[in-house]
Amino acid sequence: MKNKIYFLISIILLGIAPVYAQKDSVFWNSEMKKIAGPTSNADWINIKQEINLDPQTFFSKEKKALALGLNDDMRLNKTEKDKTGITHYRFDQFYKGYKIIGGEFLLHAKEGKLLSANGKMIKGLNKNPVIIIPKEEALQKAKQFLPAARYAWEVPQAENNYKLIKHDENATYKPKGELVWISTEESLNSKDPAAFVVAYMFDLYTSFLNGKRIFVNAQTGLVIRSLPLTSECTPTSVNTNFYGVQNIFTRAVPNTGNPTAYNLWDDCQPAFIRTQHWNSTQSNYSDYISFSNNGWNSQSSAATSHWCVETAYNYYKNVFDRDGWDSARTGVIILQDALFCNTPMCTPTSPDNASMGFGNGIMKVGNAGTVSTIDDYNSLDIIAHEFTHAVTAASAQLVYEKETGALNESYSDILGASCLAWRFGINGSTWLIGFARKDPSNGNSLWIRDMSNPNHKNPATPISVPQPDTYLSKSFWIGTTLAVDTSGDNWGVHTNSGVQNYMYYLLVNGGVGVNDNANPFSVFGIGIAAASDIAYRSLNYLPNTAQFADARNAWVHAAIDLYGPCSLQAIETGKAWDAVGLPPPEINESADICGTLGAAIFTLTNPNIFSLSPNNCHMTVVPSSLVEFGANKVIMYPGFHAQYGSHFRAYVSECRYAAF
Repeated sequence: MKNKIYFLISIILLGIAPVYAQKDSVFWNSEMKKIAGPTSNADWINIKQEINLDPQTFFSKEKKALALGLNDDMRLNKTEKDKTGITHYRFDQFYKGYKIIGGEFLLHAKEGKLLSANGKMIKGLNKNPVIIIPKEEALQKAKQFLPAARYAWEVPQAENNYKLIKHDENATYKPKGELVWISTEESLNSKDPAAFVVAYMFDLYTSFLNGKRIFVNAQTGLVIRSLPLTSECTPTSVNTNFYGVQNIFTRAVPNTGNPTAYNLWDDCQPAFIRTQHWNSTQSNYSDYISFSNNGWNSQSSAATSHWCVETAYNYYKNVFDRDGWDSARTGVIILQDALFCNTPMCTPTSPDNASMGFGNGIMKVGNAGTVSTIDDYNSLDIIAHEFTHAVTAASAQLVYEKETGALNESYSDILGASCLAWRFGINGSTWLIGFARKDPSNGNSLWIRDMSNPNHKNPATPISVPQPDTYLSKSFWIGTTLAVDTSGDNWGVHTNSGVQNYMYYLLVNGGVGVNDNANPFSVFGIGIAAASDIAYRSLNYLPNTAQFADARNAWVHAAIDLYGPCSLQAIETGKAWDAVGLPPPEINESADICGTLGAAIFTLTNPNIFSLSPNNCHMTVVPSSLVEFGANKVIMYPGFHAQYGSHFRAYVSECRYAAF
């Protein structure tokens, strides 16, 4: 690794004209230079500290800086305020009145002052929307793409459940058919304006409650692309009795006879949890009933699923102050002994499975085909994994394919394992997803992924596959650039997730080694409490088509928010990402660079004169109440004093890992 000396960027206060990266010359127009710090780029803008910008009016007032056209419009989608007081705003980009899929920008502000902004914008669209196909005809095209004997809106109980979940009597599974702009290229990250067309967007759910978001070209009637709306996690089942006796909440129900009846419905908090039985047909769900003693020994799998969702809910509420999967007290309905149908018009099979809808509040849990319950698919880490899919969908709306889908799966593994550790403490088995599951024939664990060693495959589990532990590694990485998915898993979402999983394991526990790029690494673990805080917070910085590089920046930014710009936690977060093949961004290299300080007001006496001689660098600035150290900057605030003729020098430090 080359030795690097980083210039102490006190230019925010000192008035030096910053040198901007050549590759972003188009981004750095005259208006943008007024508001953005020199470490900014087109996808991530760090607002100058002395600039006060209101996030509510940012896009209207800074339209020239952002190079937005007259027909471009940014509309607020949602806001979330975290425990540090930072409010995160998600804006969707619209052009000529229609939303652009892949056009999303996130603003981050504290006490009404904008701190940073990141995301993707589509620039240069110069088209008129062409709408020839009627909506009903387009819906028929979508239904041909996802055929089903019945759809969810045709199942009365499914519709009633959806109204309960949404707290809305008008809620329905029937697709609305919103008109949007979408790229005809393979990647949703495409920024080529010529590739965008207007399409109908339909969210289709079958009566099996697996769904797809389908885009139908409004001019031609052809399906442009589809995105999954549910996660079908292929690992099988889990031993729910592994956790012993646990407390759950149930509900007494009216019973004309004697004794009292109870069902698995926890309405002790606004975000209710209700467990129902899928009665072997796709349209018949019924409440579990226990008479007299409120006991559930004969229905232990259903009771365990119920307890696991309660525990996942309590984890998010107690640790992150998140009330419900969407932070809006929205409920969950668990369909136990569910049927799964993963191909159009298939015969329902594969009961050894689980999934969570990306926004409909439905969790499906399958029972194993054996008489024993020790291989049922409802261990706490897996159920918390499924619950997290809904959290991720509500907060970051990550699409479920390629790198973005792998991040989606990884967040579920990470926070699922963290929930398990929160409830039972951390140990070696914490990192083996589904460890509690046992083969009833020999008692061997049926874990499916090893976060501590993603290359490790469990020979006892046919669906376990080795995963990469380094980004774009030649070992086990599933290619995401092919036009056709040959993995059968949305371009390897359950495989490539191993990269972020291993990063998290290193961040929690630390580790020393050499990655698949032959680069040595050494990470000091910061513990699971700090690491999970950073993981959860990073969701606020992810655009919905985030790549691994975006995730790396989001984690580092979240660590800086929580612990400071040159904190141990921020540095080790950067080191953990470096260990899996995503190093900090390159910063301009130079020889020793010194600047001459002025008097008490602290301005450079001659900002155009620099000495490259180390002999002139007499003073090293140390932290004080008036000095702030960052990953690639040192800021001296008003009141900082230095004698005339003093010099300062920039030194290499590990804080560079926390640059973004």
